Amino acid sequence: MNAETQDTFRLQREILQNMAEGVLLTRVLDGAIVFTNPRFETMFGYHEGELIGKNASILNALGDKASEALSSEIKNSLKQTGVWQGNVHNVKKDGSTFWCHAKCSTFDHSEYGKVLIALHEDITERKQAEIDLKKSEALIRTAIENLPLIFYMVDSEGTFRLSIGAGLKGLGLQQNQVVGQSVFDVYKDYPEITNSIRRAHTGEKVNFESHVAGLSYLNICVPFSEMSEGPCGIVAVALDITERRNAEEALRNMQKLESLGLLAGGIAHDFNNLMGGIFGYIDMASEETKENNVTSYLSKAMNTIDRARALTRQLLTFAKGGGPVQQIGNLFPFVQETATFALSGANVSCHFEVPQDLWACNFDKNQIGQVIDNLIINAQQAMPVGGTIELSARNITLAEKEHPILSKGNYIKISVKDCGIGIPKELIAKIFDPFFTTKATGHGLGLATCY
Repeated sequence: MNAETQDTFRLQREILQNMAEGVLLTRVLDGAIVFTNPRFETMFGYHEGELIGKNASILNALGDKASEALSSEIKNSLKQTGVWQGNVHNVKKDGSTFWCHAKCSTFDHSEYGKVLIALHEDITERKQAEIDLKKSEALIRTAIENLPLIFYMVDSEGTFRLSIGAGLKGLGLQQNQVVGQSVFDVYKDYPEITNSIRRAHTGEKVNFESHVAGLSYLNICVPFSEMSEGPCGIVAVALDITERRNAEEALRNMQKLESLGLLAGGIAHDFNNLMGGIFGYIDMASEETKENNVTSYLSKAMNTIDRARALTRQLLTFAKGGGPVQQIGNLFPFVQETATFALSGANVSCHFEVPQDLWACNFDKNQIGQVIDNLIINAQQAMPVGGTIELSARNITLAEKEHPILSKGNYIKISVKDCGIGIPKELIAKIFDPFFTTKATGHGLGLATCY
């Protein structure tokens, strides 16, 4: 060995001795360790030369099956590409474990035959950080998946990349069911959603309400740039605010009815007094006259006044509807008798479906009677050519916040169903409004009074 070769050898050895990575050489034939540098020995907790001759398997913290699988993976990779690299779970001399990133290749040695050389870098802290990050991500994901909301991501092309949250159940969707689909296809019939998503794609933060499958959602969309230029993707949260909107609507209706009730009460009181005077004078005129024509006209006037006084009674009931006189009792057969009486002489019949175990309840007989009367008459008027009304009753138990106004507890639910043409969708929201009617002879107080 000449001086130049010796210098080169010394330089190579110094490099190996001072490398930041641990270096391991093993015979491919039997796995015996033939060389380790100081960094490798320190990394694994061994003294200088202590590992020479030992089998490299003592450094592996994997079980037998996992170790065999890893060995097979390394051999296949070395055979195909000449190199292998990956993360390995190792064990130190004291039994503690840690993670290394290893890079392996092989070469032929004149003394040891085919030799495997592996560079080891301690990545325990990095691996632990990855594990902690995955745990944190799993925790956050689990929390979001179980929160009563919908969390979704849409990329710059409008494609769903994420869709999770317990709120998806309300839409009949599974976690990530729409991932890969275009938001513009999924919600093509909901312009308030697609138009807002397009605005968010321009970089604008957008808050909007959407109404899907009978539910109301508040959507909060925050844009994010996937690249430095071009359209933005969005991250969004959709909160189910259906209950709040229903409660607000119910409160508005109540406030509106209360205000109109005060007005109706004042008008009805004065109007009733005027009708009383007119009725008295017409009654006296009827007694004085002997002419048949006059008597007939006065009789028709009396009938008209009766109708006016009936309207007045409705107005007064509407105005005073908040003070029920309740007693505990059975709704049936009272409700059935009321409905049957309301249909006297009509070409409409009523079918009753009432269970034997229907609970007793606390109710105002006069008010419930008026409600049933109005509902039945309303149903009858919806079937001018005749038909059958179905009136059913059943016991129900409401949970907390299940109904926008009623508290939790036991109730009886009465349903009235006719076989008429139905109510146009655009009018549904108005049916309880006072004085709103589609009937030529209606006053628009029947359903308002029921409400």
